[in-house]
Amino acid sequence: MYKYKGITFDLDGTILDTIEDITDGINGAARICGLSDYTIEEAKYLAGSGVDVLIQGCLNKKNASSDMFDKMKAAYMDCYGKCRANKTKPFDGIFEVLDELKANGIKMAVFSNKPDCDTQAIIKNYFGEGYFDIVLGKKDGVRIKPYPEGSIPILENFGLDKNEILYAGDTSVDMDTATNIGLDSIGVLWGFRKEDELRAHGAKFIISSPKEILDIFQKR
Repeated sequence: MYKYKGITFDLDGTILDTIEDITDGINGAARICGLSDYTIEEAKYLAGSGVDVLIQGCLNKKNASSDMFDKMKAAYMDCYGKCRANKTKPFDGIFEVLDELKANGIKMAVFSNKPDCDTQAIIKNYFGEGYFDIVLGKKDGVRIKPYPEGSIPILENFGLDKNEILYAGDTSVDMDTATNIGLDSIGVLWGFRKEDELRAHGAKFIISSPKEILDIFQKR
């Protein structure tokens, strides 16, 4: 019998390597707004807290006026919507781990700060319909992670005690989200951020490959 019976995954940088498409979306918007390109490394630290924070961070990085916010956000949503499946791919080993968890009856969710329309489309594209028990992106009127309220439908769907659920992610926002919900957290090192950030925000487990998730499930 596993100690944990459910797991919630962040999307970007945790189950899917999305950073090249995110960067291309940012740069497409930047060009429309007359700004220079951003690097992948810059994008890793701009992404993770939702589109509004992403766009404001992009403008701040170039010392650009906030008056450009609406134009750049609209351009980003359009550009990213067109390129979001061009270069994105599952991280090596993630499918094998997810399939093993499913085979053992583990409940699985995706919880992202990416707009819900993009979250649903990307998950459907790479995993098909119904692969996860529930998939949630950012919805109007619901505060983004690390605020916990967006997780309520996941907890209701799982029907498990919080001490039976893990939360896996790659940023400080994810670790804070797990803490705010009341879940044990897994910080993954193959994503957008570094180990020191994850540890500083309370990661219970730190792992460097997806297969280590299975080891955590086997801990008593």
